[in-house]
Amino acid sequence: MRFVNHRGEDFLVAHFQGWSLKRNPVAATTFMAAKIGVPAGITIVTFATADILADAALPRQLDAAGVAYLNPALDVVPWRNPLKITLLLETLPAVRTEYVLALDGRDVLLCGPLDTIVARLASYPGIDVLFGAQKTPFPPVPIEDIASRQELGPFAHLNAGTMFGKTDAVDRFYRHAAAIDEPTYSEQFLVRIAFAEHSDGVWFDHRCRIFQYFGTRAEIVEDDGTFMVR
Repeated sequence: MRFVNHRGEDFLVAHFQGWSLKRNPVAATTFMAAKIGVPAGITIVTFATADILADAALPRQLDAAGVAYLNPALDVVPWRNPLKITLLLETLPAVRTEYVLALDGRDVLLCGPLDTIVARLASYPGIDVLFGAQKTPFPPVPIEDIASRQELGPFAHLNAGTMFGKTDAVDRFYRHAAAIDEPTYSEQFLVRIAFAEHSDGVWFDHRCRIFQYFGTRAEIVEDDGTFMVR
């Protein structure tokens, strides 16, 4: 059984946003059982508070595989999504690797070894911070001015729940996001504003080479044991 993106290629990280984890049991079961591995130059940071930890997909997967990670959200009460920005910034000084992979805890799974993740980042020339991508903007308000968006394909909007990049560049970008003074329930809103204001070296994975979004608007088509997410 194989899952591919809309280009017919494999991907490394699956993001089952919303209730998509329960709506896609075949994919979730496949990835949870996958053999995973993380290269030495990468640190995983995830966000799962104590009250959701037992059911959070990514910590469960990483714990079962014996993969180390940092979870700065564990003891945070009450939880608000914009705290991810602050918590990541507070955690980065403890990251000694060149790269950091920051992922939501509840609804993200690795799909296999991450041996090719740095090369896949490099396939976006000049990009040091790469976010996931989704089909529609959230929050549903215009923020970024991307003239060529219609040419990017179906996954043409930034999703802040998954991110991979060079640690120093991630630190610079998130400091910009943390300085934005906008009351909001969504860290993605703040990240999108920061991206609109400071997009040099920052992009989203519209080719779904690293991150594949399994949201309610994603369509899955099966052909002889291969499932295409488009």
